[in-house]
Amino acid sequence: MRQFSATYIKALKEALTASFWYKNELREFLKASMKDHKLVDRLEWDNKDKKKRDILDGLLSFMVENESSYITDINVLTRGVLEISQYKSLEKLDDRDFRLKEARNAKEVLRKCFEEHAKNFEGKKKSIEFDYLKGEFERRKKEDEERFKRRAEEDELREREPVKYYGRVLGLRGKITKEEIKKRYLELIRLYHPDKFSHLDEEFVALANYRTQRINEAYQYMAEKHKL
Repeated sequence: MRQFSATYIKALKEALTASFWYKNELREFLKASMKDHKLVDRLEWDNKDKKKRDILDGLLSFMVENESSYITDINVLTRGVLEISQYKSLEKLDDRDFRLKEARNAKEVLRKCFEEHAKNFEGKKKSIEFDYLKGEFERRKKEDEERFKRRAEEDELREREPVKYYGRVLGLRGKITKEEIKKRYLELIRLYHPDKFSHLDEEFVALANYRTQRINEAYQYMAEKHKL
């Protein structure tokens, strides 16, 4: 899925076209803004039949098709256009007022597209992070349910075989050592700490609190048992 919409790219093209009157001026701006100078040089600058808009059409189409390699360049070009405060070549034209207004209007359209893009991108990023965390926690919840089907069984095992029970809570297998107890405790606390899930549903927070309480209880028991 592409990051930059067709509307965004069109706004960037219009702003670039309106901001620079001469091809050479546009060319120098592109070379100063983009990492891929060879790409800029390969464009048909000397072709009299190619207008600025035609050249930008080819350039931006290529960049969008290869977006993963040109995300930074597109962002830098956008910021560069938005930071232009003086249009020296436009100010020398006979119809300077019209051209300046055109350039400023195009810049404002681009600014709105950029702000909307930034807002949507941040929203998508947070949504992806949320879905990942929620999915991970649901997976861990299912593992807990499979491991301890009922609380009664947990209580019974804790009373009957506390070492086995607390070792299971910490995920200890084979020979139990002091180093392994500490290692597993720190891993689980980082994994299940309630603060990581405070933005999720209450049921997940409650499960995180319960899981953390049980981990601390298990560590305290095993620490005393093994004289940590």
